[in-house]
Amino acid sequence: IAPPSEFEKIKALVERLDQPIDIEQLAPRVFPIKYSDAEELTEVLNRVFGVEDTDRVGGYYDYLRMMYGGRTEVGRLYGKVRFDPLPSINAIIVTTNNKENFPLIEKFIDELDRTAPEAANLLVVTLKNARAEDVAEQLNLLFSREGVRAPEKKEEETAVSWYHWLYGAPKKEEERPISNLIGQVRVVEDKRTNSLLITTAVQNHEAIKALIERLDTAEPKVCVAVRLIEVIRSKSKRMGIRFSSEPTVFETDDFDNGLRSTFGFSWEEVHGNGIVGAELDISALVQFIARHFNTRILSDTTLTVDNNKPAELFVGAEIPFIEKSQITPEGTRADSFTYKPAGTTLKITPNINQEGKVVMSIFLEASQRRVGEVILGGEVLDTRRFNTMLAVEDGQTIVMGGIMREEEVEGIRGVPILKDIPFLRLVFSKKDTRHETTELVAFITPTVLRTRAQDEATTRKFTERLGEQHDWQPPPEHPEEEGLEERE
Repeated sequence: IAPPSEFEKIKALVERLDQPIDIEQLAPRVFPIKYSDAEELTEVLNRVFGVEDTDRVGGYYDYLRMMYGGRTEVGRLYGKVRFDPLPSINAIIVTTNNKENFPLIEKFIDELDRTAPEAANLLVVTLKNARAEDVAEQLNLLFSREGVRAPEKKEEETAVSWYHWLYGAPKKEEERPISNLIGQVRVVEDKRTNSLLITTAVQNHEAIKALIERLDTAEPKVCVAVRLIEVIRSKSKRMGIRFSSEPTVFETDDFDNGLRSTFGFSWEEVHGNGIVGAELDISALVQFIARHFNTRILSDTTLTVDNNKPAELFVGAEIPFIEKSQITPEGTRADSFTYKPAGTTLKITPNINQEGKVVMSIFLEASQRRVGEVILGGEVLDTRRFNTMLAVEDGQTIVMGGIMREEEVEGIRGVPILKDIPFLRLVFSKKDTRHETTELVAFITPTVLRTRAQDEATTRKFTERLGEQHDWQPPPEHPEEEGLEERE
């Protein structure tokens, strides 16, 4: 409806608008991507040109900004271009309302689709002190998505959180990782060169290298001197008559004065557990006990171990035990065996704390086979163990005892032939019943080695000590019977 005078103008305007569609004007174009990933690049382009806005989810204020020119980030192309990925050929489909926009879009895509430097995201770090597999395990655990989450904080209530539909803000924000590196770092160790192969973005390289440098520090070593001895104390009950040319018999109490004058204490005072000062010569104490007591030295070993690494010492034998037994179709029995240690086991893990003390985690176990006892066709082990942890100064000695074993041994000695005659046996023979108590005593001395000079000094010290130990021989098993001869 219009005045007749306007009909000609309206007709001319309709003819101008009623034109055939220009396919080239509206047809989308396909841009092949050479170096980048088409899907990742599409996501970036859509955010830049306003097709997908991840910051807001709509709202009244957002609508006003769009209507009144609030969006001017990329000029006249904002909201007029759409990008869709085509992963099968690694390309991007671009659609716009004016073909004059394609040259600008193509130039922008070319600037983004550049070849990255070869191995730009790969970082190789060679370790000097730490083990590559240990550091790689720690880093992968630290940067994995399944790591420990940060403590949740209560968000402050604002107008945006209450009226998210009005301000266009998300109702609930996604949980952010505690670090930007979570899920962005992958580490693989190279055992041959003790190196770390790291894949991450270039901007993360400096932070990763700084962290590895702190982990790859030289740790001090701990030289642990371990002396395991068995002290045997026996009480004998003798019945009968014994003829001997040597009436003197050593008793344990005779040597209390010798210990007190030499080392300042008696054997009964060191019986059990305790800590001895660094000024005491443990080698001299062990040799003194070995000379004058019925003592057996199980081990005199020096172990050098890295800080916070375990060391183990075992003295004994592996005893086979029946693990599984079955009857074959032929009627024979087939047994499978497993071996268990029987003897003395000592496990030590030293840890140097910030004060310079050595925190020792000590596990001591003594086991032996019960002679003559069989249960379900298998041997029986008599085991005693204890586990403890204590802190000592550098060079102090830990004395651990209290693991005891009691045995009763009977024997008949006498004049040959005459001791076998029934009526003369009481005169020419004697019956000995000996109760033996064997105590396991461990002397453990940790020495911290921080420099090479300390390593060499400790090596010389123990080399000299080994030379001194060749000058003495351990006493016989039962010194009280040494020198006794039977006479008619």
